[in-house]
Amino acid sequence: MAALIFSVLAFGMRSTWARLVVDLLVYLGLGVMFYQGLRGKRALFVVPGVGFLGLVAGVMLFQMVPLPMAWVEFLSPKAAKFYFDIFPMTGGLERGTLSLTPDLTHLEFFRFLAMIAVYVLAIELLVDKAALQKTASAIIVFAAALSMFGIVQHFSSGGKIYWFREIVGNHFGPFVYRNHYSGLMVMLFPLAFGMAYVHGTKARYGSFRERLAELLSGRDINLRRLYGFAALMAATSIFVALSRGGVVALCVVAALLSLAFLMEQGASRKRASVALFFSLVLLSVSWFGWEALMEGFAKSFDSEGNLWDSRFWIWEDTRRMAADFALLGCGFGSFVSLFPSYQSFLVNNRMVTHAHGDYYELLATGGIVSTVLFLCFGITVLFFVFKGYRKRRERQSRILALAVFTGIAGFLTQAVFEFNFYNGAGGIWFYFMVALGLSFAHTRLRGSGQTFLPVLRFSKAVSGVGLVLSFLLLGFSFHHNLTRLQGERALFHVTGVELSGNSEAKFLNESLLLAEKAIKKNPLSFDANLALASIHCLLGEGPVSDTYFAKAAVLNPASAEVFLRYAQCGGNENATKLLGLARDRDVMNPELRMKTALAYFRQGDTDGALADLSAAMDMDSSKKTITEALRLMIYYGIPANEVSQYLPEQGNTIFYAAEFMERLGFSEISGDLANWAMLVMMERKEP
Repeated sequence: MAALIFSVLAFGMRSTWARLVVDLLVYLGLGVMFYQGLRGKRALFVVPGVGFLGLVAGVMLFQMVPLPMAWVEFLSPKAAKFYFDIFPMTGGLERGTLSLTPDLTHLEFFRFLAMIAVYVLAIELLVDKAALQKTASAIIVFAAALSMFGIVQHFSSGGKIYWFREIVGNHFGPFVYRNHYSGLMVMLFPLAFGMAYVHGTKARYGSFRERLAELLSGRDINLRRLYGFAALMAATSIFVALSRGGVVALCVVAALLSLAFLMEQGASRKRASVALFFSLVLLSVSWFGWEALMEGFAKSFDSEGNLWDSRFWIWEDTRRMAADFALLGCGFGSFVSLFPSYQSFLVNNRMVTHAHGDYYELLATGGIVSTVLFLCFGITVLFFVFKGYRKRRERQSRILALAVFTGIAGFLTQAVFEFNFYNGAGGIWFYFMVALGLSFAHTRLRGSGQTFLPVLRFSKAVSGVGLVLSFLLLGFSFHHNLTRLQGERALFHVTGVELSGNSEAKFLNESLLLAEKAIKKNPLSFDANLALASIHCLLGEGPVSDTYFAKAAVLNPASAEVFLRYAQCGGNENATKLLGLARDRDVMNPELRMKTALAYFRQGDTDGALADLSAAMDMDSSKKTITEALRLMIYYGIPANEVSQYLPEQGNTIFYAAEFMERLGFSEISGDLANWAMLVMMERKEP
């Protein structure tokens, strides 16, 4: 529970330091459990589907293994094509990994191992009736506290998490991204609702006074109020967070809960209370106001009333990526590196880090093999749940099992629109809730509390192996997270110095030491190798610089930046080809087009530079981009009266150009541009 709660409070476990703490807690708990099994103090039970999760981890490992290029070309022809493109830097390549960014796959591998550990630990511990009931109650209290904290912070923090940390974006509660918060609450809400549903339902006898006293002060009725309040707060906070995906998932959960509970035997008298509860949810949301939520949903429709969202473009581009890496994927975690090569639509001038659809991203990064393995895991879990559910005669166990898996269904529904599994806290909570639902389906809550999960054969032998494995994972995980954290800190300072444009020897030498430290701590770091290559280039150490450019290219052959910097390093006869490859690697990046345009100008390729500047202005019509592009044109000798032919036919773009020309003193050209802008805006009915 400490690991689960900390993962949420530590900003959703996005950072390396948070993963370090959570992994230590999880693997220590796993080790203690296996030690108890080795001493004969605890029986071990079958963990449904864990073998399929282990095979997924095996796929991740295989993606990171350097294979002969012939194998890479056979298993993933598109990956081989990316490697072939870096031959100008590497001079050829004997081996390559199926993951195009092995460093990020390495990170996902350790994240996934922690999720498996949470799943195994929860299954083994929650076979005990008392532990199961206490854990469920603790989760509900935590959900109530978290939702109240989130609501209070939302209206009082001034856009800061914990009232002190400035975050750019749509955060809620301790989560940097509000949709990750809503994903967690969608899972926890049904458990609280289910606990409220099964308490306070006993028939009351005696005089009116005795029944009234029982109604006001009875233990069951008070628990029902507590759990009901927790469910109410959890549901309300999802609406307050303004998460469209969360609201849709919550509606799915509400429909499934109502249907499932009301079909239970003897549930007819509960219909009024269920209706009352959801009326209270709507009333509480109305108190905070519906306007902001309705405005958010209105953005999902275009001016003609058709359903539209930038996710549709991302999904289509991700589908093309998945088709190119169909069998084994491009490497777990590699989406952010590879997607720019497939991107066809600029989303709010921001980098797309995830597919905003976990299933699309799984197909692209893990391929058909990993997708089938996850499906097999889900089918195995459902088989065990159905098998246990049929044996249940206790109404409480049946309802709580239904509640938990309804919450999981809601989480999986939201995963259609979001990337919940790539949030650290969301991932481990998902596998914990699967274990909780399995436990409710298999554990007696009355009498002896016996579980129906099969006992594992050779428990002591398995415990011995598990104990050794737990401490190996503890050591590897600690080393992985600690060295990664140290490397990230060193690289942070390197990036700041390198991008500042300060080429003084003192700063370059300081940066050199920090970059070397970052590589020592994490040899797979693409960013560290690229930074070191750039520093050596600025120091005039060409051969050493070429070595690190080659290493960086091998660690991320899909990067546009490595081609651009290598071309800019000077004295490269393949510079034009390299700049073209840089554009192909990041086709919708206006900032990159500005950089390649500058490089073309310096090489004397005016046509190539103007084509890239025109493309950059077409992608990003902001005043800053337009002004910078025009400044480059004028600086490199493009006549002011010829500038207009390179401008995209967009009203705002032409107006910004008119303002720029007016500042330079070209009043006549500025007036012509202003008139043209007015005509374009009138024809297109632009605001």
